[in-house]
Amino acid sequence: GSRPPLGDCDGLAGVHDNLNQVTHGGGRGGEVSVINLASAEVGSEAALNFGLENSTYAADAGNCQIKGYLEATNGATATVFSGYTGGAYQENVRIVSNGDVGIGTDAPNNILHLAGTTANHRLVFTNTANDEGERGMSIGFDNGRMAFQKASDAGVWEANYMTIEQDTGAVHVANAF
Repeated sequence: GSRPPLGDCDGLAGVHDNLNQVTHGGGRGGEVSVINLASAEVGSEAALNFGLENSTYAADAGNCQIKGYLEATNGATATVFSGYTGGAYQENVRIVSNGDVGIGTDAPNNILHLAGTTANHRLVFTNTANDEGERGMSIGFDNGRMAFQKASDAGVWEANYMTIEQDTGAVHVANAF
């Protein structure tokens, strides 16, 4: 765009003084920080927003953000990645202070924690060369069982090739392998 620069960050409460520290030799140097001066209580956050020219000045449309979120009184902080859905920010990925990563959950309890509905709750592996007979495989949770599927040459997920029942551990293998 062609908007003029803000100068010395006028009007950006909490950013102005910190930028002055960095640019004038104060602070730790070599950093730009976004600070929430309002609160240091659990649940407090500070976000760095990215957006398209028109959205940044008028609304949230076209924006995404990286946010620091205070998890606990000991200062433990999560990193949250969000995107604007057209009506609100939607959290997409959260990395909690111990390094666990959550996709679809704000409380990951394992190194990689995926959460979602049956329709979108799967890991998908695709062949970028798109070789016939080798389009891709998926592993997902399907009606109480872990399901393994193969993509057809038409790009459609075929029936389950193998399933593991959640309740009994029974394994079912189709003769298609």
